[in-house]
Amino acid sequence: MIVEVCKAALALFEQNVSPNTVFATHADFVELAKLPAVILYWPEVEELRINQDRTVVKNPDGTTTITPPPQLYTLRFECEILAETLADLGALQDKIALLFAANPYWSVQGTEYPVRLESLATGTVREGEVSIPHR
Repeated sequence: MIVEVCKAALALFEQNVSPNTVFATHADFVELAKLPAVILYWPEVEELRINQDRTVVKNPDGTTTITPPPQLYTLRFECEILAETLADLGALQDKIALLFAANPYWSVQGTEYPVRLESLATGTVREGEVSIPHR
């Protein structure tokens, strides 16, 4: 399910923030054809919780079906915004904030998952390129 959540996040960023959005790990070297761009980093699993409530259903034929509790993951994504100007950087930051404000739940395979934006960091400009770590 983690892969499906990552694919959904990538699709939402491509549709709502920048079509030039890619996934990477922190060890990857990412080559970008153009700026502005957003790099989403593979998530860290912060917490594994098991909901202790099992589902018990009495079937019409007299049998009982017991469904084990679901495993719940808390995923932390980081992203980096790359832009040539501070105006482009600001525009992408605004789009990210709007994405989270307009979509407090993301649907993945028919299940709604709550999401939240923890912070929008400030960017830096280096040699005509603006880079912002998004944590």
